[in-house]
Amino acid sequence: AESLLGEAEAELSKAEMLESRDTKIRDAELGGRSAMIG
Repeated sequence: AESLLGEAEAELSKAEMLESRDTKIRDAELGGRSAMIG
């Protein structure tokens, strides 16, 4: 049971890292695009 819990926590932290990375990339793209338009 403990190993399953550890795997679930690892998956969760991995998902959170991916999500925050995607958000940073999206912010950079939006910022770059608006800067070019402006």
